[in-house]
Amino acid sequence: MIIVDRRQGSGDLVKHWPDAMLGNLRFGDVAILGWGPGGAPWACGIEIKGLLEIVNDLHSGRFFGYQAPGLRRSYDTCWLIVEGEHTEAPGDKLVIPFHKFQPKVSYSTLLAMLLTITQKGGIHVKMTKTRSETLGFCQQLAAWWLAGYDSHHALDTFYEAPAPGLLQKEHSLLRLWLKDLRGIGWKRSGEAEDAFESARDMANAKWERFADIKGISEKMAKQIVERIQGNA
Repeated sequence: MIIVDRRQGSGDLVKHWPDAMLGNLRFGDVAILGWGPGGAPWACGIEIKGLLEIVNDLHSGRFFGYQAPGLRRSYDTCWLIVEGEHTEAPGDKLVIPFHKFQPKVSYSTLLAMLLTITQKGGIHVKMTKTRSETLGFCQQLAAWWLAGYDSHHALDTFYEAPAPGLLQKEHSLLRLWLKDLRGIGWKRSGEAEDAFESARDMANAKWERFADIKGISEKMAKQIVERIQGNA
């Protein structure tokens, strides 16, 4: 479910967002009711502010003292979208093109404020230049949570570093296992491979056989066996 607050400033999003409905939100401009870890219900709240509006909040404290705490209490995940064209001019000046009123804060002050919101306030920040970009990001965020936290697997992967050298070749399972053992690594894995008949032979080996490999001490050999057996 996607709810867009009917108040002025966010209600126009519904015109171009068929999946959204108007409602009354105490905090935030958009509420996405999706699915979190383990399939649990999850609420994602989005506050949308113009660039000048968030700059003015530096002085009024409305967002930092009232809206931000309300967002964190109301939603499991919170986002702040800062919308508006801007540039950095010489002298650390924050400039809004073609705008009569210019911010009275520096560009670095704006960035520091947004970093504080993220790092200390626990609210994700996204900067957009146009209303269309804001809408597109909100729709993408909604699609992500409606699909469900557990349906996204981009981070569920392993990285296998290539073997050194220009000519790559396929290596045995035994050597691939050996290279990941602390104390052996890629450099010693070739010599260590010759000490065992198979990956199973290596997994069942006693520490004395590892100690026979050049460069591996008795202490290191015992630690390797403990790790293989899951005792370390």
